[in-house]
Amino acid sequence: MKTGTTTRSNFNNQRDNLQIYGASMRAQLDFDVACPSVSIQPRRPSPRRRCPAPRWWMSFSEEGAAMAGRLGAAAGSIPASGLRPDDLIVGDVELRRAQERMQEIDVLVPSLRHRLGQLLRWLTDAHARFAPRGLVPIHGSPHPNQWLCNDDRLGLVDFDRLSLGDPELDVATFVAEVDFERHGASADINRAFIAGYSERYGPLDPVRLSTYLAHKRLAKVHRTARSIRPGSDGRGAAHLERAFEAVS
Repeated sequence: MKTGTTTRSNFNNQRDNLQIYGASMRAQLDFDVACPSVSIQPRRPSPRRRCPAPRWWMSFSEEGAAMAGRLGAAAGSIPASGLRPDDLIVGDVELRRAQERMQEIDVLVPSLRHRLGQLLRWLTDAHARFAPRGLVPIHGSPHPNQWLCNDDRLGLVDFDRLSLGDPELDVATFVAEVDFERHGASADINRAFIAGYSERYGPLDPVRLSTYLAHKRLAKVHRTARSIRPGSDGRGAAHLERAFEAVS
């Protein structure tokens, strides 16, 4: 089993895609997935469930919170499914990735050096406080644009980061993306998503959740710092302060 998901073999991808599709067909997941293309046909025909047609789920409409609750519950069905993906996403890997991002940000935006050092110390301490716990299957990147909706059916795409890991990482991925929209309904949407996920999967670890949320906001700082557009210094500083909001 491999730690991290930066590179994946075609074999691993196909195996995991077949796993996730099989789990969907057995109703172990609360969403549809597309039927994977395989070179070897099954011996007996199997029913094919169509993935819902792409349609933005209007997260910031009046029905946004209700939809977010459904998405959270659907995402929470992944760790409850019994899938056994080949890859791992563990806290130590995320911490090393944060260190690498900070080194690059420091070169690009030296003015953030002091605050980056403070955040790294906080993250290091937070990871040390993670209570031992078994890993569960997670999507790895279930942000809002990965979801499909068609009437009463949900679909989820892009399982390239399907791994064994902490469910709080999936929740933080969704929450951070919604946060960056800076919309008035963001807080309600995120509360609904977390509630739906927790109801379907079980209680979440608040230390892990805040830590992974800080990681996701740091990733936004990194992307901003790497942009060559004017004003990225100010935006990077603003995003970094949002990372501190997650840990305060």
